[in-house]
Amino acid sequence: MMHNIVGATNANRRRNKTSIHRFHNAAAYSLASPPSHVNVRPMSFRSVTPDFAVSAQLSREDFAAAAAAGFKTIINNRPEGESPDQLSEAEARKTAAEAGLAFHSLPFRGPPPPAVVGETAELLEQVSGPVLAYCRSGTRSITAWAMAQALAGAHSPDEIIALTAKAGYDLSGARPAFEHLAPKR
Repeated sequence: MMHNIVGATNANRRRNKTSIHRFHNAAAYSLASPPSHVNVRPMSFRSVTPDFAVSAQLSREDFAAAAAAGFKTIINNRPEGESPDQLSEAEARKTAAEAGLAFHSLPFRGPPPPAVVGETAELLEQVSGPVLAYCRSGTRSITAWAMAQALAGAHSPDEIIALTAKAGYDLSGARPAFEHLAPKR
């Protein structure tokens, strides 16, 4: 049975690596309109699916709130030192560990680069329990998730746009990118 799991994981990695070339042209499309409002405090975790949510920048207290809300993994999509009021990666990693949360850092600026999309897809396949991803406003995090879902074939472009809209993000301008990334059937 372990061989089947490893084989499936290796097949997914090969698919992601061979599919990642579809991403290069997809980044040229308009990715996201920022949400009409950004929840600064109290913190709002915007549910996208039962296993994935996004948030604006987390404070130390928000890590404990995320754990209490049932999240198991945190993904940081914010580059180090982007703003003087953000936690450093080391502080965020330590705070997550203290709250009993796994912590992964996949920082980027602008549209998610191919490596981040591929790593996000792999990470979401590997982690257990609900995931909370954050950046300054949540837009980068939901865009990386959406592109990873398209690349992995986990959701259709229509489903991705509907799920992200329900969470308060308009990714309709990225439909061509999602279609480009989606596995051809």
